[in-house]
Amino acid sequence: MKGLNKWSVAALAAALWLNGVSAMAASVDVNKASRAELESVKGLGPALSKRILAERDQHGAFKSAQDLSQRVSGLGEKKLKRLQKGGLVVPTLKVSEPARPKGPDAATPRQRVGTPSHRPAAAGGSGASR
Repeated sequence: MKGLNKWSVAALAAALWLNGVSAMAASVDVNKASRAELESVKGLGPALSKRILAERDQHGAFKSAQDLSQRVSGLGEKKLKRLQKGGLVVPTLKVSEPARPKGPDAATPRQRVGTPSHRPAAAGGSGASR
């Protein structure tokens, strides 16, 4: 540290700070980004960002990279991979499953209470005695 003066320390700190800022700005979530944020991704211009936003506004969030490429014209698999390398993030949305019962009897189906049983009628008639 003997050879470092206050200017070199300041320059080093500024370089590290700028590197951190650019790394933070590099990830752009396709489901949350504004037009300007989308256009900050290398290779994503105004026309494509407009189509992405229109599709997202009309039909909701993109569930996967495949969903994005199918819903937005001009966005094939190759271009999407290049955009992802440039910082575009397409989160995978999980579809929640219905709650399942828990506990020792969870695997056993429960019998409905209060419903008539569906037993076959006794052979030989209506069941009424003469």
